[in-house]
Amino acid sequence: MATVDAFRADAFSMASLTAAMNRLPYMPSLLRTLGLYQEVPIRTTIAHVEEKLGKLALINTAARGTIKDARQADRRRVVNFNVPHVPYFQTVRADDIQNIRAFGSETELESMSMYVNDQLQGMKNDHDATQEFHRVGALKGLILDADGGTIYDLYAAFGITQTEVDWTTGVAGAVPAMCAQVTRTISDALGNTPFGQIFALCGNTYFDQVTIDADVKAAYDRWRQGEYLRMSQLGPEWYNVAMNGFEYQGIYFYNYRGGLGAAAAGINPMIADVEAYYTPTNVAGMFQEIIAPADFMETVNTRGQRYYAKQQPVDFDKGVELHTQSNILAMNTTPGGVVKSTVTVA
Repeated sequence: MATVDAFRADAFSMASLTAAMNRLPYMPSLLRTLGLYQEVPIRTTIAHVEEKLGKLALINTAARGTIKDARQADRRRVVNFNVPHVPYFQTVRADDIQNIRAFGSETELESMSMYVNDQLQGMKNDHDATQEFHRVGALKGLILDADGGTIYDLYAAFGITQTEVDWTTGVAGAVPAMCAQVTRTISDALGNTPFGQIFALCGNTYFDQVTIDADVKAAYDRWRQGEYLRMSQLGPEWYNVAMNGFEYQGIYFYNYRGGLGAAAAGINPMIADVEAYYTPTNVAGMFQEIIAPADFMETVNTRGQRYYAKQQPVDFDKGVELHTQSNILAMNTTPGGVVKSTVTVA
């Protein structure tokens, strides 16, 4: 059948499908828009994160000539992580494309390419949602799978405990005090490492309680009054980000409203309603997306790409099976620099 034979043309090779998928429009997501994560392509499927367990220590005084305190050399530890493999499949059957062209049409290949690209776009959207889910998980220190299973607990992997700074509504000065404590906690965790602004990714209730707090409200109102100016200076994508947040005491508060789950089952927010996560920005190497190659013969030991796509005929040439995959490890190399906060509504 001519229609199926067309799928064996160069336009449907692994290289062509992968290139087409990488050219498809990107579905915006907050963490990638903010630019926290740095892409790090690798040629293997294992990521090595080196931890240097150095620390400052006080030195006792002693009489001159005494040999007593000896400095211990900084210890190094390498933590290995397998890069998660996320495969996806969809079947395009002959009946799906039966009536998209006239017999003998010279535009057959173009029509089929458009149909396949539509399917790839849907698959790519699901990959993008999964990658954002993993970015949020890495920032929180707990990367979960789609079924809720744990892929990596970064706090357990690095042997540290998550820092929390909580607050209760209705208490005068609670939010300014909390902001100051968060800033000091992050500064202490990073030591001499410089960082930029602090971002707070807030659930719905947390964000609402911050904005109606008496100490914050005046600053929040002034921020909203400057929306028109920001709209004229920012691009449309960044303006949409700015609309979801505001700055207070050097911390930029974002209302992270993304969620997963079917409407019938209820949306499962990526950031719980009463929680927020405070993270420093511009910390070299802190947030990385480590991108490994696909498990195809032609991609062995090559630099990883964000998406891969391939197809093969199904039995009796009744259609083709599309296969896409991503192999990306969202990594927070300094989970101790992220502060979790929970609000208690009085």
